Amino acid sequence: MQNINLSELSVRQLLTLHASVPSELRRRGITRTSNVVSCISERIVAAGLDLDLATPSERDIDAVDRRTGDTYQVKARMLAGAGTAPSFRQLGDCNLPIRWDYLAGVLFAPDFSVYRAALLSRVAFERLSRKRSEQTQTLYLTDAVLADSNVHDITAELRAVEL
Repeated sequence: MQNINLSELSVRQLLTLHASVPSELRRRGITRTSNVVSCISERIVAAGLDLDLATPSERDIDAVDRRTGDTYQVKARMLAGAGTAPSFRQLGDCNLPIRWDYLAGVLFAPDFSVYRAALLSRVAFERLSRKRSEQTQTLYLTDAVLADSNVHDITAELRAVEL
């Protein structure tokens, strides 16, 4: 791959490059929307856990286990800078009422490698998450949450997936 020296690019060139990446990833079938972090997390969770991706129009369900019918919601966060601090580990909000059986949470390093990943049942999510409003609940994927006996570490399974 040809190295691009980003420091030599103008601000306009950097913004143009930034804007073109999601479109190119979509064209290649890597992502399904312009939300790259979300799409990559859904893709590697489905591959790592041998799940089928749900249709993009399926509300709150990102993947389905064809063997059991269990449904999965995937939430992710790209860590940056002080990314290991608990406040930087907040995953996206989950809509209430919960319609899925399991939540897969993924923390990415800035290079899209999997830093940590976990699988929680609905019961574990409800116990470990915080209600943000009448319509949403969110989870901070902290070390304490990752160490909980009802949380399954899926980091190795996701790291094994090649993009």
